[in-house]
Amino acid sequence: MNNRRLASRSHIFRIPYMTITRPLTLLACMTLPLLAQEPAPAEKPAEEAAAPMMDPAVVKKNVSYYFGYSTGIQFSRQTGGSVTAEDINTEEFMKAFMDAVQEKEQALSEEELKKTLEAFGKT
Repeated sequence: MNNRRLASRSHIFRIPYMTITRPLTLLACMTLPLLAQEPAPAEKPAEEAAAPMMDPAVVKKNVSYYFGYSTGIQFSRQTGGSVTAEDINTEEFMKAFMDAVQEKEQALSEEELKKTLEAFGKT
């Protein structure tokens, strides 16, 4: 195509400046105030708003039971039920458990543990 034909067709694509800018300006004027507003706070469900606070001592007691029970179930599954309550000294078990939770050094050496577990397996 020659330049003369392109120049003659270019008027087809010309859109008057005001034809585009006026609607865009109007749209911006209408939406900007909406965007500037802060969103309304979400309403809390009636159940959540009315939930009573639990006594911290009860929470500690109940969550302790939950962790103990959960740990016991896992322990029982890991050992296949071969270790029973009669096999465990509760005081030593809790001491060792708390040492582990508090990331303290274990009270028994690896050698002592190995010998003890070997003897336990023979009983």
